[in-house]
Amino acid sequence: MAGSSRGFKELKAEVFHNHIDFLSEELGDPKLYFPTLKARGVLDETDCENIRSKVTSKEKADTFVEIVYKRESSTGEPAFDVFVEVLLSEVVQAHIARVLLKAFAKRKPEAEGGRGH
Repeated sequence: MAGSSRGFKELKAEVFHNHIDFLSEELGDPKLYFPTLKARGVLDETDCENIRSKVTSKEKADTFVEIVYKRESSTGEPAFDVFVEVLLSEVVQAHIARVLLKAFAKRKPEAEGGRGH
């Protein structure tokens, strides 16, 4: 069972990474997500200051996506799941969450042990 959990974590990080350009283009203003992601432990104030310090909207979005991606892939925090929940709660951004969830669902059998059997 631990293997499946670890496989899902790695797969979610890969799905997130494969959609970084899409996310950066579609997200809009990252500061809209700060309160929820801070409350859920995905971002801290230093992260938010780092994102706000960027000059262009594209730089802000890119930095935001990279920070959330790194949290999922390196610290084990459930950033993918929290991020998708936040997107689903924003009606305007729900399409982004659906793209990520569809990509994860399509590849989920890989993490369930479908490989190498």
